[in-house]
Amino acid sequence: MVRIKRNLAIIIGIDRYSHIPKLKNAVFDANSVANVLQERHNYQVLRLFDETATKEKFSQLLENLQNKKIELEGKLTQLEKSDRLLFYFAGHGFDEEAEDSEEGKPAGYFMPQDADANDQKTWLSMKEVYETLTNLDCHHLLIILDCCFAGRISWVSKGRNAARPRKLYKQNYDRYIKHSTQPIITSASYDEEALDSFRFGKRADKNGHSPFAYFLLKILTGNSNGEEDKFLEAIIDGQVITTHELFTYLQKELRKVA
Repeated sequence: MVRIKRNLAIIIGIDRYSHIPKLKNAVFDANSVANVLQERHNYQVLRLFDETATKEKFSQLLENLQNKKIELEGKLTQLEKSDRLLFYFAGHGFDEEAEDSEEGKPAGYFMPQDADANDQKTWLSMKEVYETLTNLDCHHLLIILDCCFAGRISWVSKGRNAARPRKLYKQNYDRYIKHSTQPIITSASYDEEALDSFRFGKRADKNGHSPFAYFLLKILTGNSNGEEDKFLEAIIDGQVITTHELFTYLQKELRKVA
């Protein structure tokens, strides 16, 4: 059985776009997720924010990953089968009819910091990112996307099955991690725009997170912020949090603020 020896994360957040509308909370969201993963969950984190998340930087990241390597603390490190990898993107997503569309459906793209809406060469294909990540040898891969049209990445993930909902207690953890997994969680469907902040009249987040990041961080920190949340308490009380539970909680809460 493969034993997970390292927790690794690639965390990307972009607010200060050069040629398209800026965002308010993407970098703050991404940095908050990175901090929680590093400080509470023992992750080594590669952070790419704003000007360090240009198309050139993305291309270098993908080239490194295609060579089974990741840059950590300024040094290229070989990825191993015993690694767990989390990929998080907060920024603009875009949809467009393009050459890499499948079955007549528009393709999905991540927009790097220097992306130009009128120049497709400056965009980053979700399909390319997905194929690069899933071709890695990492035992566990989790992709979390907080951007418009994020659900388009699932069109290239054929044959995926939903996880069976069940509680997972710590004594069963070894059995759980035996199998390789590659789940995806997105803040928006293939045809939806993601919210960068809470809508007027909805729940106010004084910290300035997007709704998706706000609830994701509640799970990662195990903190209900003083609010009565029996569902949250149930999934963090003495249990390992599964991807299915994380998805279910996010879906439940986001429906309230949509």
